Formats: sequence, structure tokens, C-alpha cells
Amino acid sequence: MMSELFKKLMEQIEMPLEMRQSPAFSSADIREVKVHSVSRLWEFHFSFAEILPIEIYRELSYRLVQTFKQADIKATFDIQAETVDFSQPLLQAYYEEAFEHAPCDSASFKASFSKLKVAYDGQKVVIEAPAFVNNGHFRKNHLPNLTRQFEAFGFGRVAFDIHSDEVMTQALTEDFTSNRGEKMMEVSVDKFASEVKMVAEGNKTLIENSNKVQNAILEKQTALQEKSVDLQTEAIKVQIEQETNQQKVWLKLAQETEKWLDNFDKITNNLGKSLGYTNRRQLENFQKNLFIASQVASKFGKNYEEPLKMQQGFIETTGRNRMFGEHDYGQLMGLSEYLGGDTNLAANYASEMEIFNAGVSDSVDMLDEALQDVNRMGLNGRKYTKTLVDNLKLAQKFQFKEGTKSLRNMAKWAENTRFNLASLNGMLDK
Repeated sequence: MMSELFKKLMEQIEMPLEMRQSPAFSSADIREVKVHSVSRLWEFHFSFAEILPIEIYRELSYRLVQTFKQADIKATFDIQAETVDFSQPLLQAYYEEAFEHAPCDSASFKASFSKLKVAYDGQKVVIEAPAFVNNGHFRKNHLPNLTRQFEAFGFGRVAFDIHSDEVMTQALTEDFTSNRGEKMMEVSVDKFASEVKMVAEGNKTLIENSNKVQNAILEKQTALQEKSVDLQTEAIKVQIEQETNQQKVWLKLAQETEKWLDNFDKITNNLGKSLGYTNRRQLENFQKNLFIASQVASKFGKNYEEPLKMQQGFIETTGRNRMFGEHDYGQLMGLSEYLGGDTNLAANYASEMEIFNAGVSDSVDMLDEALQDVNRMGLNGRKYTKTLVDNLKLAQKFQFKEGTKSLRNMAKWAENTRFNLASLNGMLDK
């Protein structure tokens, strides 16, 4: 499913709706955004299920770059694709696209290679070329640039090689020789035409008739030009108005995004320090972890504050500085969704189960099994979970035959019979 962050970005850059709804964007996500404040460079790192169709890639590239350019920000991006497609039409299209990007767009390299055919042999991309461009200069200085550009397209680290095509070499040599003869013939024809023109211009009657026709044409051209100027003036006014509105939208996007990143940086930095992460490397890892958590939360319609509360509550309750992983956040956000959006209850359950050395995934799996029984019994899952969390300390104080499993079963019985499980503590002490 497309992440909320990616969806918001597509709306802000006004990506066409039919492309946003394309299967190519079905699982689109923003893996990371690197913001360089001094140089005003933003690096976007996207992930997709597969290589984008070339027309969608070009539209995405154009709109992203132009949107941020209006706010005086240079935007670049690269792609990580889960499935790489080396089919001939797609490979050829991206090969030609590579020469529109620096440094592959150097004059000599582009002129010599951009129109050649390529194919994938299972290990590398082979370029069919005339023998006179298959040399050390292009291999050493330009093929590595193609490898880097294809990695940015999402093809991964693919190697390139040049194969000399003798048929192509022979055809180009013959074409060059033939063209020289044709050029000489064109010069002779032009000279003859010039002489014919001089004879025709000597005919006074022909010149007079020609002038009349030219005057009539000139009058028509003048009228059309005046009409064209009026239309162009009106179009320029409309364009200026539209560009002004677009610039305001783009500037607002850049300001909102920078504000979000600054706020996220301050909050996570302060929280990390309060949890004992003092050196720069620890803080960067902590912030990167919470950035991933915010992406997970966005898939459930939550902002980054929810996983922050979960992580902070877990550390404060257990006294352990253990960071949740991406899968842990996904499990807890899914549990929270089932519990009616109660992230505190989901986090409290994970915290209490940590005392029994049960990881987040195992804990959620155990609770899921119990909740299926609860649903079949027609009981309230959220109320059952709260009863279980409130009384997990009983499993620490008293010996249950099957540990927390017996306590989970007892909580189901208590909910079904409306028995106050909290009173059990006093009964067992007597």
C-alpha cells in the first residue's frame, strides 16, 4: 500500500491522478529524505515494487525537480525496486533516458552512444556499437557513469560492456563515403538553380505579377500577426497568474516539509538525550529508527507522535533502553488499530510482557490467539486486553501451571463471568 508520506508528496507536486493510481505506485514509499540546509539540496530515496514505466519516471522526475526549484531547492532522487525487469523495450527506454542526466549527457558520449541498441545477456548490459567507438576512453571514463545512473533508476549495480558490430561498422563507413558524393552533387544543383533564378528575375512582367501576389500575401500575414499578438498577450497574462499561484503552493510545500523535519529532529533529539543517548552516532541511529517508525505509523493513519509515545512508555515502564524494530512497530500499530486506536494499551501490553522475556512479535501473536477466542465468545477485545494488562503482575507473584497462557485463559473466564480479577490477588494471599 502507498505510504501516506509518498501520497502527500505526490499531491503537493501535482502528479497526474491517473499516474498516482497506477499499479506502479501501489506500494510506493519514501525510504529516507536527506536535507542539506547549507547547499539547499534535498535527496529523496524512493522504493517501488518494480521498475517504473518510463513515462511515469519522466513525469515524476520533471514534477519533483520543478516543484522544489520554484522554492530555490535542488531535488534529486534515486529508486530501489524489489523486482528488476530487463525486458528489451524497458531496458532500451531507460538506456536512452540515461543520456538526459549528468554526467552521461557529455557531448561526445551522447553523440556516439545514445542511439545504439542494448540487450541484457543475464549478467551485463551489452551495447552493440561500431568498432571505432569500442575503445579504452569510453570504457574507462563513461561506462561507469551508465552503471551509476542505472542504479539510480532502480536496476541495481548492473555492469555495461561494448560489442563491436562489424555490419554496423561497414554500413557507417559506406554511408560516410556516399554522403561525400551527395554533398558535391548538392553544390552543383544549387549552382544551377541560382543561374536559373537570375534568368527568371530578368523577366520584368514576371516580377510585376510576383509583386502583386506578394503584397496580397503580406496583407494577410499582417492581419494574422496582429491577431496572434493579441492571443499571445492574453495567454501570457493567464500563464503569469497560474505560475504565481503554483509558486505559492510550491513554497508552502517546502516550508511545511522543512518545519516538519525540524520539529521531528528537535523532539527525537531531546527524547534521545533523556534516554541516555549522548554521542552523535547513538542519536542518529535513534532518530533514524523513529523516522522508520513514523513511516509505519502513517500507513495506519497516525503521525510520528504515536510511535514516540510507544517507545518512550516501553522504556520508562521496563527500565530497558531497547529500541523497537520496524516489524515491532507494525505489530503494535496493528494491535492498536484492533483496540480502537488505543496505542497506550498496546504499548503497556508489550511492556508488561517484556518482564517475561517475550519479544513484541511473540507477545502480539499470543494475544492475537487469545483475542480470536474472545471474539468467538462475543466478548469485548479491548476490555479483555485491559483486564489482562492490569493483572499480568499476578503471573509474576504466583505460579501458574502454564505461565501467562493460564492467566490469559483466566482473563477470558473473568470477562465472560464478569468476575473482578483484581480481587483474586487478595484471595490468594489468604
